[in-house]
Amino acid sequence: MRRPNEEKNLGILVKKIHPDNRLNKVWDLKGGVSAEVKGLEVVRPGGHILKMVVRQYGDADFSRNPNMAADELMLLRV
Repeated sequence: MRRPNEEKNLGILVKKIHPDNRLNKVWDLKGGVSAEVKGLEVVRPGGHILKMVVRQYGDADFSRNPNMAADELMLLRV
């Protein structure tokens, strides 16, 4: 499911990781229960291709738990 300005916002995200990154492609991934999951193809400086996964939580999730991403990260580290 595409949200308004989704590709623009994801482009901003990949540039925060490295200012010379460029978002090349976005696609939906299946299996997200607590969030929408997207695949990203990022072109790095020098032309190297990097694939990433991004989880996007909905407003209802944040209203229940504003620290959801941090909580899930802690679970992944266990």
